[in-house]
Amino acid sequence: MVRKISGQGKGPVRHLNTANGKVTAISDIANKLADALSKTSSSDNYSDEFLATKDKKESHRLNFDSNNSESYKQPFYMRELK
Repeated sequence: MVRKISGQGKGPVRHLNTANGKVTAISDIANKLADALSKTSSSDNYSDEFLATKDKKESHRLNFDSNNSESYKQPFYMRELK
């Protein structure tokens, strides 16, 4: 299924088996997958300790100022990737 969604599988996604039966409409398949992802990444799955830390860290304002001289913004060569 994942290969088909990413375009690597053979043929299009034609159905999705769910607890309530088979879903065949492309928009319904997309909605079911979105619902599953939403539930999986929900804050309801985090512990109270993690949520407290998350809230504390997210309360700090991020500094996006840059002089654009960071090392990760420098050109690189293909040989560096080998």
